[in-house]
Amino acid sequence: GADRVAPTFNKSGGLLWIWRKDIIKVSNTFMGSGYLGIQGVWKQGDIPNVVLDVYAPCEIVGKMRLWEQIISLKESI
Repeated sequence: GADRVAPTFNKSGGLLWIWRKDIIKVSNTFMGSGYLGIQGVWKQGDIPNVVLDVYAPCEIVGKMRLWEQIISLKESI
């Protein structure tokens, strides 16, 4: 398998992605403050995908900043 780890965010223990190389071919991993993601292809069916794990801050201003970052990321992929 393979993995990608994002450091802790506030009081969270951090984010962790683990995937099986025989199931998904990962072409890119990315992270920011509050998110961790992978981009790749599901081998069965050759289906391209992007999966994002989000851990949003509690404050509304922090949430708004996070989603602005995610929207910008989406537009760049």
